[in-house]
Amino acid sequence: MAYYSRVSAMALVLLVISCAGSNFIRPESESLSLKQTTKQDITNKFGKPYQKGTKLTNEKTVDFVTYAYSSVGSNPVYEGITPARAMTFYFLNDLLVGYDFTSTFKEDHSDFDESKLNIIKKGETSLEDVISALGEPKGKYIFPLIEDAESEAVVYKYEQFKSYKIYNKSLIITANQGIVTDVEYITSGEK
Repeated sequence: MAYYSRVSAMALVLLVISCAGSNFIRPESESLSLKQTTKQDITNKFGKPYQKGTKLTNEKTVDFVTYAYSSVGSNPVYEGITPARAMTFYFLNDLLVGYDFTSTFKEDHSDFDESKLNIIKKGETSLEDVISALGEPKGKYIFPLIEDAESEAVVYKYEQFKSYKIYNKSLIITANQGIVTDVEYITSGEK
């Protein structure tokens, strides 16, 4: 089972209530190297995180830092939703083992079309086909955020806050040698 974090959902709720946080731009995936980028690299680039902590997953203690921002006066992707974004970076022994991003800002929203999940078949579908159908992923995980140390996962997340209701969905697609080996889709709350 893949690792799913509710960290960003909590960060978004806190931000929505306080309309706070420091604005940031999601870095290009190419600028983040799993097992090479350090926690210090991230804090040097983004500054003090909004939230930090640890989580036990697959018998390993993973550190995380979350950056989050909300602005009530900005343009949301959908009417009535509070614009907010959050990005969480996960570290094992101070090296990056995963990251994920969620946003309800119109210009960088992370919503994805879950109706296309039926095209994904374990052992058959290529990661290239997944990305072609769903768009560029907003995150990546490796062990211990996923069980298989030989695989890598792409992550799609979307979380929104509307009229004091939270809705989130998370899709983690694990692949080995470019072929899908596991799919985990989780949704909760009310749209």
